[in-house]
Amino acid sequence: MAAKEDNQRLSELVGQAATRLDRWFDSNGWAGWDPFDIRENPIYLRCTSGRLGKIPAYVVPRAETYVPVALRRVLGVRRRIYPKGMGLLTASYADLFAATGHEGYLAKAKGCAEWLENNTSSGFTGACWGYPFDWHARILIPRGTPSSVVSAVVGDGFWRLYRVTGEERYLRVCQDIAKFFLAHLRRSFESHNAICFSYTPIDDFQVHNANLFAAEFLARVGKETADEALVDTALKAGRFALMEQNDDGSLYYWGKAQEAKYSPNGKGWIDHYHSGFEIRLLHGLWQNTGDTSFRRGYQAYYDFYRAKLYLEGGVPKFTPDSQYPVDVHSCAEAILCNATLLAEQAESLPLLQKVVPWTLQNMEHRPGQYNYWLVQKRTKIIRVSIPFIRWGQSWMLRAFSQTLLQLTPQNKRILQYPV
Repeated sequence: MAAKEDNQRLSELVGQAATRLDRWFDSNGWAGWDPFDIRENPIYLRCTSGRLGKIPAYVVPRAETYVPVALRRVLGVRRRIYPKGMGLLTASYADLFAATGHEGYLAKAKGCAEWLENNTSSGFTGACWGYPFDWHARILIPRGTPSSVVSAVVGDGFWRLYRVTGEERYLRVCQDIAKFFLAHLRRSFESHNAICFSYTPIDDFQVHNANLFAAEFLARVGKETADEALVDTALKAGRFALMEQNDDGSLYYWGKAQEAKYSPNGKGWIDHYHSGFEIRLLHGLWQNTGDTSFRRGYQAYYDFYRAKLYLEGGVPKFTPDSQYPVDVHSCAEAILCNATLLAEQAESLPLLQKVVPWTLQNMEHRPGQYNYWLVQKRTKIIRVSIPFIRWGQSWMLRAFSQTLLQLTPQNKRILQYPV
C-alpha cells in the first residue's frame, strides 16, 4: 500500500510539473535560445578572443553566466526553432496523450511533426535534421548539417506518434531516417562484426552516444518492419559500444582510439547526461534485438551510473568527480533514464522519488521555466537563469512525459497501437 501511495504522489508531482511546462510552451512558443547560439555571434567571438582588449574578454564570459538573457538581447542573438527540441516535443506529447487520452496533446504532437516534415535538411537521401548554428566540435560543422543524434531524437518522436496513432505515414518517416543513416553516416570503425557510425556525414568521429542513437533506432525500425538487414547493422553498431565498455561498465564519450586526440587532457571523459543516453540506448538494443549481451552491458553501466553520478539525496553530479555545474540536461536525463528502466530496475523508483523533488525545488526558476546551470563560485551558488529550448525545456518535458507514462497502469492508459 505504501509503495502504491508513493507512486501516486510521484505521479501527481510529475503530472503537475508537466502541466506547468506545457503551459510555458503555450505562452513562449517553440522558438528560444540555446547554449551554443551565442558562440557564432561575431561580436561575442571578437570579445572572447581578446581582439577587442582585456576588459571585454573578461566581462563578456561573466555576463554569459550572470545575465545570459540580457547579453543575448544586447548582441542581437535571435530566438530559433530547433529540430531536436521539436523531436523531443513530438515524443513528449505523444506519450502524454498515451498516458492521459487528452486529445490536445495528440494535436500538439502532430503539429510538431508537421513542422519537422517541412524543415528537413536538404540534399540527402532519406529524412534528416541538424542544428541551426555553426558547431565547432573539433572541426567546423556548418549549420544545417544533419547529425545522427538529432535525426534519431526526431525519429523517436515520429516513432511514438506512430505507436499511438497507427498511422503508417509516421513509420515511413522513421524508415526514411534509417535510409539517411545507412546512406550518409560514415563508418569510422568497421570490422567483420562491429561498426561505429560517425556523428555527421562530414566527420570521422567515434562518439559512443551518437553511434548508439543510430544503432538503437535502426534496431527499432528493423524489428517493426521485419527488416533483418537493419537489425543486423544495429547489432554491429551496438557491439562497438560493448567492445569499448570499461571494466566498471562505463563508456567514455570518445572511442578509445580517439581519446588522446579529442578528450580533455587526453583522458577519457564521462558525464551524466551522455551516460544516461547510452544506458537507455543499450537497454533499447536489448529490447529490440533480444541479444542478452546488451542486457548485461546496460546493467553494468547502470550500476556504475547509480554509484558514481549521484550524491546523497538524488542530486545529479556533472561527472563522477564533480558535482558542479549542476546542468538541467543532467537533471532531465536523471529523470528520463530512471523512468525508462522503472519496470526492470528496483533502484530506479527510489532515485526518481529523490531526483524529481530536488529538480523541481532547485532548477524550476519560474512555473515551467528551468535554470540552465547551478554554478559554484567560492562559497556561493549562482543560478544561470535562462530557459534553453533544446537543452533544458524540451528535455524536461520528455522526462516528465516518460515518467508519467511509466507510472500510469496499463489498464488506465488509452488503447495504444499496436497492443
